[in-house]
Amino acid sequence: MADLRVVSVAAPLRKQVVETIRSAIMEGVWLPGDRLGERELCDETGVSRTLIREALRQLETEGIVESIPNRGLFVATVSAKDAEDLYGVRATLEAFAGRLVATQSDEEVKYKLRRTLEDLTHASKKEDIRALMNAKSEFYTLLFSATGNDLLCEMLRNLHARTALLRATTLSDPGRASSSSKEIAKIVRAIEKGDADGAATACAAHVQSAAKIALKVLSEGGELKPVNDSKK
Repeated sequence: MADLRVVSVAAPLRKQVVETIRSAIMEGVWLPGDRLGERELCDETGVSRTLIREALRQLETEGIVESIPNRGLFVATVSAKDAEDLYGVRATLEAFAGRLVATQSDEEVKYKLRRTLEDLTHASKKEDIRALMNAKSEFYTLLFSATGNDLLCEMLRNLHARTALLRATTLSDPGRASSSSKEIAKIVRAIEKGDADGAATACAAHVQSAAKIALKVLSEGGELKPVNDSKK
């Protein structure tokens, strides 16, 4: 079981609890349909039930957690239709993000993106899915931040949180880790050249490639996979 204990720092504790639970869901600690018990979460995070309830309420508004009457709160399930809609919106918004970054990014942003690409490439060669997911998260954090558009960043972060478990599934598909890093390399190269159209096209293509695998798994009744062999 992952260590979910929340350590108080300068940021508001409620925000830390939300981010801790969200990250655990994104990493596959819990899969869609798993129940999120308040008492267990209190024990695992070391915070009050009030904070847990507030955090779960926030995650429910984001669509990551769902409430089932008379049963409690669960990690939201993702249907094939949900996935198709999510990836469709992601492809459009990420193309816009890529275009913005290619148009206005400075040398420091480009350097950071290259370094993250190196981490991605290394993780893909080792077929280390957890390291690859971490590197991809870092890449997207840099990309979204570099747009300078706060609303776009918020929308994309929410979409990424809702497709996070699908990401673990798609990256586990044979050959996907390698092709994923190559697709991101195209995004980085386009941004380095200041090629807005190329960056937009590469961003959309990357999302669409992941969507094909996720939709194939869901349409065939396959299972979403945790990052590790076991989630606990």
